[in-house]
Amino acid sequence: MAMDHKGQEQERRKRYYAANRERIIARQRRYYAAHRKERNAYSKKYHQAHREELEAYNKEYRDTHREEFKTRGREYYLAHHEELKTRQRKYNRAHADEQREWKARQRKAVWDEILRIYGASCSCCGTQTRYFLTIHHVHGREEGERGRANQFAVWKKAIAAKDPRAYRILCFNCHLGGMHHNNGICPHTKRNSSKKPSAGKTVRSRY
Repeated sequence: MAMDHKGQEQERRKRYYAANRERIIARQRRYYAAHRKERNAYSKKYHQAHREELEAYNKEYRDTHREEFKTRGREYYLAHHEELKTRQRKYNRAHADEQREWKARQRKAVWDEILRIYGASCSCCGTQTRYFLTIHHVHGREEGERGRANQFAVWKKAIAAKDPRAYRILCFNCHLGGMHHNNGICPHTKRNSSKKPSAGKTVRSRY
Protein backbone atom coordinates (compact mmCIF):
# COMPACT_ATOMS: atom_id res chain seq x y z
CA MET A 1 0.00 0.00 0.00
CA ALA A 2 2.88 2.38 0.79
CA MET A 3 4.29 2.03 -2.73
CA ASP A 4 0.83 2.53 -4.26
CA HIS A 5 0.26 5.67 -2.22
CA LYS A 6 3.69 7.01 -3.18
CA GLY A 7 3.01 6.34 -6.86
CA GLN A 8 -0.36 8.07 -6.65
CA GLU A 9 1.23 11.11 -5.03
CA GLN A 10 3.86 11.32 -7.77
CA GLU A 11 1.20 11.14 -10.46
CA ARG A 12 -0.82 13.84 -8.71
CA ARG A 13 2.24 16.12 -8.58
CA LYS A 14 2.98 15.52 -12.26
CA ARG A 15 -0.57 16.38 -13.27
CA TYR A 16 -0.53 19.51 -11.10
CA TYR A 17 2.78 20.66 -12.59
CA ALA A 18 1.60 20.00 -16.16
CA ALA A 19 -1.60 21.99 -15.56
CA ASN A 20 0.16 24.91 -13.81
CA ARG A 21 3.61 24.88 -15.40
CA GLU A 22 3.77 28.52 -16.52
CA ARG A 23 2.48 29.82 -13.18
CA ILE A 24 4.97 27.68 -11.22
CA ILE A 25 7.91 28.81 -13.37
CA ALA A 26 6.91 32.48 -13.04
CA ARG A 27 6.69 32.11 -9.25
CA GLN A 28 10.13 30.46 -9.11
CA ARG A 29 11.65 33.25 -11.19
CA ARG A 30 10.18 35.90 -8.88
CA TYR A 31 11.57 34.04 -5.86
CA TYR A 32 15.04 33.69 -7.42
CA ALA A 33 15.11 37.39 -8.39
CA ALA A 34 14.13 38.46 -4.87
CA HIS A 35 16.67 36.16 -3.16
CA ARG A 36 19.52 36.23 -5.68
CA LYS A 37 22.28 37.18 -3.23
CA GLU A 38 21.22 34.59 -0.64
CA ARG A 39 21.01 31.83 -3.23
CA ASN A 40 24.35 32.74 -4.79
CA ALA A 41 26.02 32.75 -1.35
CA TYR A 42 24.46 29.38 -0.49
CA SER A 43 25.47 27.87 -3.85
CA LYS A 44 29.05 29.13 -3.49
CA LYS A 45 29.33 27.76 0.05
CA TYR A 46 27.87 24.39 -0.98
CA HIS A 47 30.17 24.13 -3.98
CA GLN A 48 33.26 24.87 -1.87
CA ALA A 49 32.23 22.24 0.69
CA HIS A 50 31.50 19.56 -1.96
CA ARG A 51 33.91 20.59 -4.72
CA GLU A 52 35.56 17.22 -5.38
CA GLU A 53 32.26 15.34 -5.20
CA LEU A 54 30.57 17.73 -7.65
CA GLU A 55 33.51 17.69 -10.07
CA ALA A 56 33.58 13.88 -10.08
CA TYR A 57 29.83 13.72 -10.67
CA ASN A 58 29.95 16.29 -13.48
CA LYS A 59 32.86 14.52 -15.18
CA GLU A 60 31.10 11.17 -15.01
CA TYR A 61 27.90 12.69 -16.36
CA ARG A 62 29.70 14.41 -19.25
CA ASP A 63 31.58 11.23 -20.13
CA THR A 64 28.40 9.12 -20.22
CA HIS A 65 26.44 11.77 -22.19
CA ARG A 66 29.24 13.04 -24.45
CA GLU A 67 27.39 12.62 -27.76
CA GLU A 68 24.25 14.17 -26.32
CA PHE A 69 26.26 17.21 -25.18
CA LYS A 70 27.87 17.56 -28.62
CA THR A 71 24.54 17.32 -30.43
CA ARG A 72 22.85 19.77 -28.09
CA GLY A 73 25.76 22.20 -28.36
CA ARG A 74 25.77 22.12 -32.17
CA GLU A 75 22.00 22.62 -32.32
CA TYR A 76 22.13 25.56 -29.92
CA TYR A 77 25.04 27.17 -31.77
CA LEU A 78 23.30 26.91 -35.15
CA ALA A 79 20.06 28.28 -33.72
CA HIS A 80 21.73 31.23 -31.92
CA HIS A 81 24.81 31.82 -34.08
CA GLU A 82 24.44 35.57 -34.65
CA GLU A 83 23.31 36.21 -31.09
CA LEU A 84 26.35 34.39 -29.70
CA LYS A 85 28.74 36.27 -32.00
CA THR A 86 27.25 39.64 -30.98
CA ARG A 87 27.44 38.74 -27.29
CA GLN A 88 31.06 37.58 -27.64
CA ARG A 89 32.09 40.79 -29.43
CA LYS A 90 30.49 42.92 -26.71
CA TYR A 91 32.22 40.91 -23.99
CA ASN A 92 35.60 41.13 -25.74
CA ARG A 93 35.33 44.91 -26.10
CA ALA A 94 34.28 45.33 -22.46
CA HIS A 95 37.06 43.06 -21.16
CA ALA A 96 39.82 43.73 -23.72
CA ASP A 97 42.59 44.14 -21.13
CA GLU A 98 41.55 41.02 -19.23
CA GLN A 99 41.41 39.03 -22.48
CA ARG A 100 44.93 40.12 -23.46
CA GLU A 101 46.32 39.22 -20.03
CA TRP A 102 44.57 35.84 -20.05
CA LYS A 103 45.85 35.01 -23.55
CA ALA A 104 49.38 36.05 -22.55
CA ARG A 105 49.25 33.73 -19.52
CA GLN A 106 47.94 30.88 -21.66
CA ARG A 107 50.63 31.31 -24.30
CA LYS A 108 53.38 31.50 -21.66
CA ALA A 109 52.15 28.34 -19.93
CA VAL A 110 52.01 26.40 -23.22
CA TRP A 111 55.43 27.67 -24.35
CA ASP A 112 56.94 26.75 -20.97
CA GLU A 113 55.61 23.22 -21.42
CA ILE A 114 57.12 22.99 -24.94
CA LEU A 115 60.52 24.06 -23.63
CA ARG A 116 60.23 21.53 -20.81
CA ILE A 117 59.54 18.71 -23.29
CA TYR A 118 61.90 19.62 -26.15
CA GLY A 119 64.62 21.53 -24.30
CA ALA A 120 65.09 25.20 -23.46
CA SER A 121 67.91 25.90 -25.92
CA CYS A 122 68.49 25.91 -29.68
CA SER A 123 69.34 22.36 -30.78
CA CYS A 124 71.76 23.78 -33.37
CA CYS A 125 73.71 26.70 -31.86
CA GLY A 126 72.76 26.23 -28.20
CA THR A 127 71.43 29.71 -27.42
CA GLN A 128 69.16 29.71 -24.34
CA THR A 129 67.51 33.14 -24.67
CA ARG A 130 63.85 32.11 -24.73
CA TYR A 131 62.77 35.12 -26.80
CA PHE A 132 64.99 33.88 -29.65
CA LEU A 133 63.54 30.36 -29.67
CA THR A 134 60.84 28.80 -31.83
CA ILE A 135 59.43 25.35 -32.58
CA HIS A 136 60.66 23.70 -35.78
CA HIS A 137 58.79 21.03 -37.77
CA VAL A 138 61.46 18.52 -38.75
CA HIS A 139 59.37 17.19 -41.66
CA GLY A 140 57.66 20.47 -42.55
CA ARG A 141 54.27 21.82 -41.56
CA GLU A 142 51.10 20.01 -42.46
CA GLU A 143 48.31 21.54 -44.55
CA GLY A 144 46.42 24.21 -42.60
CA GLU A 145 49.16 24.79 -40.00
CA ARG A 146 50.59 27.93 -41.56
CA GLY A 147 49.85 31.39 -40.25
CA ARG A 148 49.99 33.07 -36.85
CA ALA A 149 46.32 32.27 -36.19
CA ASN A 150 47.18 28.55 -35.97
CA GLN A 151 50.39 28.92 -33.94
CA PHE A 152 48.76 28.13 -30.60
CA ALA A 153 47.14 24.99 -32.06
CA VAL A 154 50.53 23.90 -33.43
CA TRP A 155 52.08 24.31 -29.98
CA LYS A 156 49.32 22.20 -28.40
CA LYS A 157 49.85 19.54 -31.07
CA ALA A 158 53.60 19.45 -30.35
CA ILE A 159 52.91 19.03 -26.64
CA ALA A 160 50.52 16.16 -27.29
CA ALA A 161 52.98 14.45 -29.68
CA LYS A 162 56.06 14.62 -27.39
CA ASP A 163 58.05 13.45 -30.45
CA PRO A 164 61.59 14.88 -30.88
CA ARG A 165 61.71 13.23 -34.33
CA ALA A 166 58.90 15.52 -35.50
CA TYR A 167 59.63 18.72 -33.53
CA ARG A 168 62.70 20.40 -32.14
CA ILE A 169 63.67 23.79 -30.71
CA LEU A 170 65.68 26.22 -32.86
CA CYS A 171 66.53 29.89 -32.56
CA PHE A 172 65.15 32.14 -35.28
CA ASN A 173 68.60 32.53 -36.87
CA CYS A 174 69.05 28.79 -37.30
CA HIS A 175 65.42 28.30 -38.25
CA LEU A 176 65.32 30.97 -40.95
CA GLY A 177 68.93 30.68 -42.07
CA GLY A 178 68.69 26.96 -42.64
CA MET A 179 65.08 26.42 -43.65
CA HIS A 180 64.61 29.35 -46.03
CA HIS A 181 68.01 30.44 -47.32
CA ASN A 182 70.41 27.52 -47.30
CA ASN A 183 68.69 24.44 -48.75
CA GLY A 184 67.69 23.13 -45.34
CA ILE A 185 71.19 23.31 -43.86
CA CYS A 186 71.86 25.74 -41.02
CA PRO A 187 74.90 27.99 -41.69
CA HIS A 188 76.31 26.86 -38.32
CA THR A 189 76.72 23.32 -39.64
CA LYS A 190 77.70 24.15 -43.24
CA ARG A 191 80.98 22.64 -44.38
CA ASN A 192 83.31 23.87 -47.04
CA SER A 193 82.65 21.33 -49.79
CA SER A 194 85.68 22.40 -51.86
CA LYS A 195 88.20 21.50 -49.14
CA LYS A 196 88.08 18.56 -46.81
CA PRO A 197 88.98 19.38 -43.20
CA SER A 198 91.94 17.68 -41.64
CA ALA A 199 91.39 15.16 -38.84
CA GLY A 200 90.20 16.81 -35.66
CA LYS A 201 89.80 20.20 -37.32
CA THR A 202 86.56 21.91 -38.28
CA VAL A 203 86.38 24.31 -41.21
CA ARG A 204 84.50 27.44 -40.27
CA SER A 205 81.62 28.58 -42.41
CA ARG A 206 81.90 31.98 -44.07
CA TYR A 207 78.52 32.75 -42.47
